[in-house]
Amino acid sequence: MQEQDTTVFWEPYEKGYASRLTQPFGGKVHIPAPFDCELDTSDFEPAPAQGD
Repeated sequence: MQEQDTTVFWEPYEKGYASRLTQPFGGKVHIPAPFDCELDTSDFEPAPAQGD
């Protein structure tokens, strides 16, 4: 949230994930199967700075 990015991970394997996609907030991000949907990030806001 502090970077104002959305990251989607998919294709898990024993050492983590084989695939990922990072995009800035503001658009739609495709969530692969088994969900197979789009996440609208246009209303996402950055996290408040620490100490605020």
